Order: sequence, then structure tokens, then C-alpha cells
Amino acid sequence: MKRKTREGDEEDMEIVWQTPANPPEPQDYILHNGRRHVRPYYFEFISHVKNRWAGKTIVDLFAEEFKGRPYDYYVSAVKCGRIQVDGEIVPVSYIVKRSQKISHFLHRSVFEVIKFAIDAAKIVGMNRP
Repeated sequence: MKRKTREGDEEDMEIVWQTPANPPEPQDYILHNGRRHVRPYYFEFISHVKNRWAGKTIVDLFAEEFKGRPYDYYVSAVKCGRIQVDGEIVPVSYIVKRSQKISHFLHRSVFEVIKFAIDAAKIVGMNRP
């Protein structure tokens, strides 16, 4: 993958992909002020097409089943390849079929813990933005 520098030139960038088959490693963490932070990373969410999803377009499937993002986000994600079917980039009008593998690639960042509390039962509660 390429990224643009401030001057506009492109350079190679190593991307950390985390999946259930590729869990985080010690170098994926940063120690800062005595606290361990997780480096930003890319994660692949994987699902297989269920019977009730078959026959829908890929965009409609995501917009109806995963309502955490607006419809336009899913259109954009399919067009740029962040959402794929069986490892292939598909058009937004693509109709999914039973048992196909759907992947959604997301950039994730773990926010710093603002405050935390430990009670007598050894339960830790955290507040993140």
C-alpha cells in the first residue's frame, strides 16, 4: 500500500493486518508514560452470507444489517475495496449468494483511557472517549 507524504510523494508503508488468524504481537504496542497503548491497525471483519442475506446487493446488505454507518459509507467502502466478496472487489450492484465470504477492512485505533476505577471485587471499569 502507498501513502502520501506531506510533500505529495508516495512511499511504501507497512500495514499491520490483524485477524483472528493473525493476533497482535508485542511490537504492536507502545509504552508511553508507563502505560501500554495499542498502535493503530487494520482489522478484517469476516462473515459468510446467510440465507436471509442472499439476493441482496452488497451495499443494501451492509446498510440493513450493520446500521452503525450511513449508506454512503458502504457505497464508498465497496467502491474502494474495503468491502470485498470472496477476496475480490465487486461493484456496488453486486448480488450476494449463499455461503460467500464477505470481508470488511477497517482502520482501528484504541483511544487512551481517561479514567478507571478498581472496586473491591477486582473489577476494572474504564472510560474512553
